[in-house]
This record gives sequence, C-alpha cells and structure tokens, in this order.
Amino acid sequence: MTSWLQWIDRPLDWLLRTSVAHSRLVLALCAVITVAAMVFIPSIQLRLDGRSLIPEAHEAMASSDAATKLFEARDVVVLAVEDRQRGIYHPQALEALRKLSSDLGAVGGIDAESVVSLATVPRLTISDGILDLTPLLQAVDRRTGEALPITEETVEALRSEAVALGQDDGILVSADGRAAAVYAEVEAEADRYRLRQDIEALAGAAAMDGLDVRYSGTALAQAVLGEAAGLDLARLVPLVLLVVALLLIFFYRQPAPAVVTLAEVGTSLVWTIGLMGFLGESVFVTTLALPVVLVVIGVSDDVYALNRFFEVARRRGDDPVGDVVVEAFSSVRRPILLTGMTTTAGLLCLILTPLEPQRIFGTYGALAVAFSTLFTFTLVPALLVVLDPPRPQVEERGARWGRQLTNALTAVCHRLRPAGTTAVAVLLVIAAALLALKVEIGDNWVRNLPPESELVQGDTAINELLAGTNTLDLLLDTGAPQGLFDAETFAALGRVEEALLEDSSVGAVEGLYTQLVRVKAALVEREVAEYRAALASGAEEMTSADVEQCMMLLDTLRHSPVASRLDATAQRTRMTVFVRSADYARVAGVLDTARLAGESSGRFVADQHGEVIVPFGDGWVGHTTIRLLVEGQLRSIGVAVVFDVLLLALLFGSLLTAGLAVSPVLAGVLLVLGGIAATSAPLGTANSMFAAIALGIGVDYSIHLVAHHRELITAGVARAEAMAKALASTGPAILTSAVAIAAGFWVLAFSQVLPNRQLGILVASSMALCAVLTLVLVPSLTLLREKT
Repeated sequence: MTSWLQWIDRPLDWLLRTSVAHSRLVLALCAVITVAAMVFIPSIQLRLDGRSLIPEAHEAMASSDAATKLFEARDVVVLAVEDRQRGIYHPQALEALRKLSSDLGAVGGIDAESVVSLATVPRLTISDGILDLTPLLQAVDRRTGEALPITEETVEALRSEAVALGQDDGILVSADGRAAAVYAEVEAEADRYRLRQDIEALAGAAAMDGLDVRYSGTALAQAVLGEAAGLDLARLVPLVLLVVALLLIFFYRQPAPAVVTLAEVGTSLVWTIGLMGFLGESVFVTTLALPVVLVVIGVSDDVYALNRFFEVARRRGDDPVGDVVVEAFSSVRRPILLTGMTTTAGLLCLILTPLEPQRIFGTYGALAVAFSTLFTFTLVPALLVVLDPPRPQVEERGARWGRQLTNALTAVCHRLRPAGTTAVAVLLVIAAALLALKVEIGDNWVRNLPPESELVQGDTAINELLAGTNTLDLLLDTGAPQGLFDAETFAALGRVEEALLEDSSVGAVEGLYTQLVRVKAALVEREVAEYRAALASGAEEMTSADVEQCMMLLDTLRHSPVASRLDATAQRTRMTVFVRSADYARVAGVLDTARLAGESSGRFVADQHGEVIVPFGDGWVGHTTIRLLVEGQLRSIGVAVVFDVLLLALLFGSLLTAGLAVSPVLAGVLLVLGGIAATSAPLGTANSMFAAIALGIGVDYSIHLVAHHRELITAGVARAEAMAKALASTGPAILTSAVAIAAGFWVLAFSQVLPNRQLGILVASSMALCAVLTLVLVPSLTLLREKT
C-alpha cells in the first residue's frame, strides 16, 4: 500500500483513542446533536408534481415551460362513466354524467370553468335556421329555471348529434357508446392528497347498479404514489432494522453488535435527514426509499470492524476493552476509509443526472456515508467500550459460516484453475453486456402504483374504453402575420392531425383544426367525419374567410377553447394528443410522427433549438425525465468507475491492481443489467439508481481483500500464500456484510411501490454477485497476473 495515505493515520488514531478514552462524552455529544437534528426533520416537504423532478432552468425544458406558460396548461383529471350492458345512451347514465360534471366543478382544487363532458359542450346544431349552442343536457325549464328531465327523445338527439359532430372519437364518448368521460383541470396550488380523496368519494357516490365510475390523472396518481411511498417508509424502515438486527445477533451470538450497528446507522440517518430539514430541502416520491438504503449501506463497514474486534478479543482474552478496540479498529482503518470514499463517490455521481430526486439522493446519501464512516471511528468504539460485550471463546457463527462458504468457492476455483475461472466469468459478462444493450427504458406514474389501487384499475379501463389518460401537448408556430387564418396553413395543421391519428399509439387528437372543422360541418349541416374526409381528399376546402368565421363563432362560446388553443397573435397553436398507455417508447414514436408531419408541411417555423414541433405538458415531462435519467446514469456510471480506479490506483500504487479491484463490481452490475433485459423489466427514475449504489458499495469487498493481500506481501509472505490468508481473513467478513446488505435491500421487495421494489431486488442481487465475484475473480486474476 502506498504511503500517501499515511498522513491520515494520525487524525484517525486520535479520533479512535479519544473516543475510547472519553466514550461517555462522545455518546452524550452524539445524543445532543441527534436530538437537535430531529427538530428539523418535520420541515422536509414532499413534492409530488412531475415537473419538480427536473431543475427549473434546465435547457431541455425551456421551450416546454414557455409553451406551458403561454397556454396555461395544467394537470387534468378524467372520470369515465361506463355501462357495460346498455351503454351510455340511456336516461339514468346521462343523468349520472350530468350530475358528475356539475359535482366535479365543485370539488376543491378543480377549476369549475374547465369541466368538459357531453353535458357541457355546445350542441352546434341548426334548428329552424338558427345555430343552437346550448348543451343538450343543460336545457332548463324557462318558467322554473330547473334542469329538464332527460327523456328517451333527449337520449336519441344526443346520440345522433355526438356522432354527427365527431364527438365519439374516444375523448368525450367511446365509438361504441359504452362509456363517456368528464375532464377537468387541476389548479396549480391544489392539495393533491385531498383532491384524490374527494375524487374517489365523488366516483363512489356516482356509481350505481350497472354503472361504473372510474377515475385517473397524473395529479391523482402522484398523490396515491406519495401515500403508498409514505406508508412504505413507515413500515419498511422498522422492518429493515429488525432484519439487520436479527442477522447480526445470529452471526455474533449476542445482541451487542446489533445495538452498536443500529445506533450508528440510526444516528447517521437522523443527522442527514435533520440537515435536509435545516437547509429546507424537499424529498420526492421517487426517492422516499433513501432512509432504507442508508440504513443498509451503513452496516457494511461496521461488519468489518466488528469482525476484527471479536477476532482480536478472542486472542487478547482479558485485556481492557479499550485496548482491544484500538488494535482492532486501527488494523482496518485504511480499508474502511477507502470504502467510505468509494461509496461516497458512487452516490455523488448521481449528481451528474440532471434530475432533482437523484441530486438529493446522491448528495445526502454521500453525506450519510461520510457520517457513517466518521462514526465507525468514534461512536462505534465508544459504544463498544461502554457495553464491553462478552469475549467469544469460539469463532462467531457468521465468521464460521463465511469461512466455510469461502473455502467452498476457493475449491471450485481451484478445480477450474485461474484461467478457467476467468474464462467462465468473462463469457458470462460478455453475454450479459450484449443483453444489457436491449434494456428497455420506461416509466409511468400509474404503472408505479399498487396494482390493486382503484386509480390503477380506473386508468386501465379508461385506456381500453376511451382515447387514453395520458396526453402529449404540441406547439406549432406559423411564424406568419396571418397565422392560422391562412387557408394553406390551416390545411397543413389538418395534415399533422391526420398523420397523428394514423399512429397506432394515438387514441385521439384534439386541436384547433378539429374544433373549427366541427363548427364548419355544423354550419353546412354535414357530419364531421364526412366533411373532414372531403377536406383531406381535397374535394372540399376551408377558405381563410371560413376559418375566421368559425373562429369568431367558437370564441363566443361560454367555455370557448380558443384561449387554450391559440395565442393572442393567432400564430401559435396547441394540439393535444391522447396516447394510450403511454410509456417512453410510445411517446417517442408519437413525437417522431408529429415532427415528420410538421417538417414536411413546410408551413411551420422552427424554434431556437431547431424544433418545428415543441412538445410540452405531462407527457413531455415524463419523456424528458426518462431521457435525462438515462443520459445522466451513463455519465455517472462512467465517472464512478474512473474515480474508483484512480483512487484505488493511488492507494495501491498500481493502475492494474486498481482495475483488478473494480472488475468484480463492474461484472456484477453488467450481469444484473443482463438479467433486467432478459426479464423485460424497464428501468425508471427510481430503480435505475441501483448501478450507482452497487458501484459505491460493491467495490468495498475487493478493497478489503486486495488491501489485506498487499499488506501480507509487504510483510514478506509469498504471493500465493498471501492470497490464501487474505481470503481466509476477509472472506467471512465479505460474505457476512453481503448477506446483511442483501437481506436489508430485499426488504424493499415488500414495498407497495414498484420502483422501490425493483430497486431493492436489483441492489440485493448486485451485492450478492459482487461478493461472490470478489472471492472468485480477484484471486484468479491476481494469480494469472503473477504468472505473466
């Protein structure tokens, strides 16, 4: 081991000896700071909105944010009324739809003026030469002012008008008449938790025999995800503490190691979260698993130190506990410090992902590891002195079990010989790397929720029955003074809509073209589908005068859509695409279709980024989040590997040795990625963090093994014998640590939130693979290197 780290020996020795000599003072000081930190924990705010995942000033969202502000786009909730037996066209169902539309507008957090359904849209029907705009389901008795009852005649009139106006396109009503929808916008400052409860109650009250009421929407999904993640946190943190405690008690045959370790990780966690509250940081639903992750990570170094402590305690018999602590912890100080540094680096690399949750996770995760490393040389020694645990007379159960498994792995490698072991590992890693190229990227707020959630069931049903619950907004800019009043430009807008409707992922398109064509068709008393087909074929044409006339008429409506579809200059318009069961790939395909149609039209100008189509809204936020995540993860993995190699090269004085130490964790991550691809499980904003966590923790195993091997060589032990002794000494601790960490992360498999469940399984699998590969690959590569 190189001498550049010798300068840290003195301060670490001072911390260690001071903590042993003044153990009660150290414990009292830690307790006071911990209590103070707990005061600030309630100040942490949970952020639910999807847009908060990406920094405000990020260039990828500049055009999108401008478009969102221009058209005042907001989150939307959707409720669907379904009658599987008779369909929606009968008096009871339509009465329920009318009442649901009225009641939804009265819900807190909902903009009452934004409610849209068959009960609110204008009729656009010619009656005795007069255009009737009054919604059919809002007709009132002129004498009493009360709503007229819905009769069979009303039902048949509404059915024929909906078909004639093209309102059976899946947005307001399904083509088969089985279901109808109600939409409403969510106010920016709405309490999403309260909103979800109110919507759930509203849907439950509106349902009746034979009539189902479903609901969905990103704002509601975020609230459900927040509740599920919060319940997980309250349930899983105690569970992971219990699992870790039971394992440590089982391994060491006494409670002291569990008490010491849990006190250390608990203090690290409270200090970290308290500092977050003090600095006014927020947490996000995608990273609420942070406490569980930090508890498990903090166990690793304690296991190595405790193993050495009990090993020295057996040898030194009745010597003072302080002397035993100093000798044991001094012998592992450098590997523990280096593992703390590599774990911190792995987490800090998450900052390279330009997403707020990952930045918070990486920054404060790294800080928690730094606290944990500090406590390994202060709080843990102090606790051991105060507790003075019984000195074991025989090898601990965990050490004995670890030694047996290490010997078994060594025997297998001996049979295969170093070259054979390395060849098998290389072939597996190559196969995994090829599979990893096929890993799918995808995320969806609703998909992350518990499957039994009413919102998940409602979202699934609405996507099957209607146009879909996920929308992607598109801004098109004519760049011309006449704007969309120009006939050619208006026709080009129609070609973009028609191209999107041909995409199999698109359920429907709602835009200014559709709305103006609907008005014109009503004026000429033709069905929208027929008139639209004539426009598409060139048999009919809407002139500039037609466009202007229809625009003026549309603008006179009480709930006119013009303001939300056209800017004040009439040059820019908003088009909304309904994407069924939207995910990363589907949204990408729809965007490609829109861009190709927009560019080929030749009537729309590009923005400052060269984009003719400017996407925005919830669909674009989700798509951009995933894209930035993938790009950031690739950077962070690369940087983490480079940092680890350089740091270990400085420690070991050899770039080749550093590469050897990093090889097991790289192989482990690639094998897990290959497994992900093989099972077709997608990576999203939460579970994708497994690579950075694995790279940070997994390299700990090889650091301890390689460091001890080199110390033995420096002491004059032959290389082959040194590796055998290093395996015998560190192998049990490596496997004990791996089991404790893997078991802790496996607790996340019981999470209600799919990304957290996947994250736990992925990290647990990575840790198990890294431990085994360390004990198999490092000795084999070391012996091969020495032979050459």
